[in-house]
Amino acid sequence: MDVVADRPAGLDAGYVDDMLAAIRRFGERADVGLFWGSAERYRVAPAKAWITRVTQLRVALYHRGQVAALPPKAMPPYAYRPAVKPEMRAVVERCLAVRRLTLRPNTIYHRELSLRRFLEYIATAAPAIVASPRAFFIRIRDKRGKHVAAVATARKLAVIVFSTRTSTTSDDAPCRIEGVSNYLMAA
Repeated sequence: MDVVADRPAGLDAGYVDDMLAAIRRFGERADVGLFWGSAERYRVAPAKAWITRVTQLRVALYHRGQVAALPPKAMPPYAYRPAVKPEMRAVVERCLAVRRLTLRPNTIYHRELSLRRFLEYIATAAPAIVASPRAFFIRIRDKRGKHVAAVATARKLAVIVFSTRTSTTSDDAPCRIEGVSNYLMAA
């Protein structure tokens, strides 16, 4: 692999592939611990950062017309997505549909990611919750109005998150999820 910093037109897919292979091979060396403390530490920080930079180089070369295809987006193979209740997903979709009219696409994308993570967290941390936030919202809206219902629903979801975050998780101490579901059902 020769240095072509003064000749960017000479960069191609083969050069980028060689760089990635060299980064990965360096992590397999026996003396990598002398430089980074351990091979695992090398893989977690510097190798990951370098691979990201080389991928960004490949994207730049693609846009310059020097590489035929964009690099594939790498999703971790261990990523598990728990099942989300359809009612909760529908509420999120309706919220995003309204926001799409006024917000930029990148903002919508990040809000969707945040809401999806929140729903996944609720699905794993509090699976006993049977009440739909939408049904709760409609009940309160009919009694007190739309704005009061929105605040009450947000408060209820915040209580769920806070109580699951602060509950103990050892085997001998009970988790407070039951109290949360009772609170959700009571109103």
